[in-house]
Amino acid sequence: MKILSKLKRTSYKDQFFDSFYLFLLQGTNHIIPLIVIPYLMIVLGAENYGFIGLSTAFSQYFVLIIDFGFNFTATKRIAIAKESNDSELLNKTFFSTLYCKIILFVISIILLLFLGSVIPKFKPYFTSILCTLPLIIGSTFSFSYLFQGIGKIRIAAIISTISKFAILPLTFVFVRESADYNLAIIIQSSVHLVCAIISLIVICRYKILNFIRVRWADIKEAYKDSFPLFLSSVATSVYTQLFIIILAFFVSSKEIGCYSAAERIMRAFSFLLYRPITQAFYPKISALSFVDRDRAKVLLRKLGKIIFVIMASLCSFLFIFAPFITNLVGESYDGIDILLRVMSFAPIAIALGGVIGQMGLIALGNENSKRYFTLVYWIMAPLSLLLVFILTSLFKTVGAAFALIITEYLVFLFMFLFYKKTVL
Repeated sequence: MKILSKLKRTSYKDQFFDSFYLFLLQGTNHIIPLIVIPYLMIVLGAENYGFIGLSTAFSQYFVLIIDFGFNFTATKRIAIAKESNDSELLNKTFFSTLYCKIILFVISIILLLFLGSVIPKFKPYFTSILCTLPLIIGSTFSFSYLFQGIGKIRIAAIISTISKFAILPLTFVFVRESADYNLAIIIQSSVHLVCAIISLIVICRYKILNFIRVRWADIKEAYKDSFPLFLSSVATSVYTQLFIIILAFFVSSKEIGCYSAAERIMRAFSFLLYRPITQAFYPKISALSFVDRDRAKVLLRKLGKIIFVIMASLCSFLFIFAPFITNLVGESYDGIDILLRVMSFAPIAIALGGVIGQMGLIALGNENSKRYFTLVYWIMAPLSLLLVFILTSLFKTVGAAFALIITEYLVFLFMFLFYKKTVL
């Protein structure tokens, strides 16, 4: 409470209230998903819920390609442009990023159609994978980096809330039996498409931007600037998405459903509690790093302490209440309580690793620290693959959960060590 009081009295008051505001909005945002997930688990059963888990994990790779690290680099450049009242830089950054994402979208669709129809293990899931297309289109025209960069992250949160309240309740209307799993995928994916449409309307209605022509050199510069962060995102996806795909080679669709449901619940709570803080303060630390690095470091330490307390409380909550999940969703998810208890130790590492990496090495750091940020994930990618193959072959889904925990804590450790080396 002392830390919160100090933050409230400082010049970071706007970011503090943005964090609180985002927490309330994202709390509302997560009410429906946290109701929808158990509903889908019960109605579809573990086997058909596994189709949702695998198709979503598969499509997230194309979302990753389209994002290409722009959520960090474009946000930082827009925040600097906003701070310095440089409208030309702001407009150029936005349109360069938009054109980059459209090009990557075309490439992603070609890859999705090819891989989904050719690889034998994915053929049974191909129709479900196609149902995630609204998610991929919505990600292409996601403008959260703009709202975050100009300090209007509240707008993005409100748009997200409206989209979820408009679309996700349709799940209870149309998904009524186990055979409706593809319809459930379409409904969940459509949230991102609706969010993109509303965002575009807001940008045009309030004339946030002025159209300018960008050169091919600007587009290449945007790719070059984001490429190291894209590589780190690819490496990160090994243990956030690829684990589920790897499970398809070792376990049944039912077991995939149990694992993906447990991980989704754990990450939903984690992101609910720490993302509002990082979204509100990332632009502030990015801009402050150019003005007063010492103040930026002090602010980051305070945020780290707050997030640690919050995530430690979440870990205890998930561990204690994990057994109630099995009673809620039924016998087809037998063993999900064990997976949740293993994963309950992850939120601390996920949050602190993300904060130190994103706000420490990227927002507060330099080109050298950005390379270390990428290096962490490239060290962990092959190591996490080794862990998941060994542990999954021995202990199935529980082994994959332990591989996830070990990986997250090693990422946090490396981020902290490189932060001390390059920034402190």
